[in-house]
Amino acid sequence: MERLVRLIEALNKSETALLLNHYKYYYNGANRKRLHLFTLIKNGIVKSDEEAADRILNCKPNANYAQLKKRLKDDMVNILLHQDSTDKSTNFNVQATLECRKYLSAGELLMKRGAYKPGVEILKKALKISEKFELYPERIQISKLLCSHLGRTSAKEFFTYLDIIEDSYEKLDDHIKAYTTNFEIMQPARFSAKRKQLNTEYVSQRIEYLKKLFEKTDSPKIGVDYYKALINQLIESDQKKALSAAEEFMDLITNNPSVYVQSTVAGIHYMMSGIYTNMENYDQGEFHAREAVNNFKRGFMNELSSMDSLFRNLLFKDELEESLVICENALKHRQLNTVQDMKAKWLYFKANVFFKLERYDETWDILQRNSKLLKDRSGWLLGHKLLELLTLIEQGEIELFSFRNENFGRLLRSIKTDNIDRYKVIHKVLKTLFQHGFEFQSAYKDTSDLIENLRSKNSKLQWEANSFELCRFEFWFESNVDLPIKQL
Repeated sequence: MERLVRLIEALNKSETALLLNHYKYYYNGANRKRLHLFTLIKNGIVKSDEEAADRILNCKPNANYAQLKKRLKDDMVNILLHQDSTDKSTNFNVQATLECRKYLSAGELLMKRGAYKPGVEILKKALKISEKFELYPERIQISKLLCSHLGRTSAKEFFTYLDIIEDSYEKLDDHIKAYTTNFEIMQPARFSAKRKQLNTEYVSQRIEYLKKLFEKTDSPKIGVDYYKALINQLIESDQKKALSAAEEFMDLITNNPSVYVQSTVAGIHYMMSGIYTNMENYDQGEFHAREAVNNFKRGFMNELSSMDSLFRNLLFKDELEESLVICENALKHRQLNTVQDMKAKWLYFKANVFFKLERYDETWDILQRNSKLLKDRSGWLLGHKLLELLTLIEQGEIELFSFRNENFGRLLRSIKTDNIDRYKVIHKVLKTLFQHGFEFQSAYKDTSDLIENLRSKNSKLQWEANSFELCRFEFWFESNVDLPIKQL
């Protein structure tokens, strides 16, 4: 049932209308059952095969029901393959690929039936598309068919298409090398089970190889592999260079139909949002995050990931009401439960908004109910625990704070692998604050050097925008220094 549901969801409005019109026009017993099954699933009336089989066939799922599902599935696939899409302006590459393959199939079928002239005409259309959009596997197949037929009567035609085949194989080889190199850089653990991460120098060498391959071929598709790998490297070390590379990447995509895909454009906006966020330029970070959200397909994981970036930029700009709206929308997202702990993460985000809104009781309530993050052994747990401590201070819970802060220290001492120096310094500042009876001005005199280190952009203790610490500790601490002493 799940596969059928996903296929129905994949149909757009025009494709759904086309399928329904087909069933209504050819209304017989078989089509009536397919229409009934489609309608039940589309409208959410049935949720399982058992319910559907009972409603339509008055039986449990059996061979007849399986055949009914198969035929409905085949009808929908045929609609997808043969429909005339209206989305050509946004996904040139995808549409061209489908069109090229459609012409290739039609041309080959006509040739087999002896309709050589129209078959050749259609194949030549397919060949032009394959050349423009760098579809080398299709270009090879088309040229072989034309070479085989036209080469019988013309040596010139034979060698023309033979040259195209040889050229296509060479270019396809370059594309495979670029794709494999990109995959090795971006996902080393999948490329080799023994290798979870690559040596920085080796990565630089492979990126240089991609660059030379791009320069040699001037292929936009190889350019895509090059820029993805380059930005992935630079985003960890040099934000300005990463931004420059992302802008070049966007220029490549928008000016070359062979690689223009709306999701790729959205992906570049997502990258640029992350870069600007790391540079603490939250206005630009918000702009590119919105572009990513608007360009990714609705209801898919990429959209939810972009909402994360949008949320962070809004939160860091203190646009709290809008941040809360993003949280609420994310918590209704259909992909929320497909990834482990995703709901817990967004509830944690919501708790951070409430904290900034000074709604401390609601913050505490979410944190205590959000038990999944308490089992996490990565940065989410540390972020969760830190927000708990800050909330207890704001609520005036002295004894509970003392107990929780000691536990926080034990937790930090138990973590041996991650870089948690920043959290250790924060713990030290909180201990000093407790010793000073939560008099921030007095505690600040003894911790000003530590606070300054937390603020420094060149320190190992520096805050990172993509971290789990959404309410930046030193900002919170300093905002309390000039306030009256808290009556705890």
